[in-house]
Amino acid sequence: MKSITEILKELREKKGKTQQDLANVLNLEVSSYGKKELGKADITLTQLERISNFYNISVLELLAYPNTVSINEKQNIKGTLSIEINGEKQDFEINLKQ
Repeated sequence: MKSITEILKELREKKGKTQQDLANVLNLEVSSYGKKELGKADITLTQLERISNFYNISVLELLAYPNTVSINEKQNIKGTLSIEINGEKQDFEINLKQ
């Protein structure tokens, strides 16, 4: 599983965006955004939502990147999402209803 810092950098580079582009989305200085990609600063769920909106994907797709997430309109998805940030693992129970 990729860390969120790896995902942020890899997705940004794949989409041809700069750290300045993402800093603008988050209303940050570029150095502050750079710290997030290096894992030297935490990223909030609100910031993840802004980044996912910038890329026109869901937060779930952002967190799962580069894996794809497919949700059928008639399905409920339940499970646990594990996220590791700065070496600290957090588990979240998810229940997505369409």
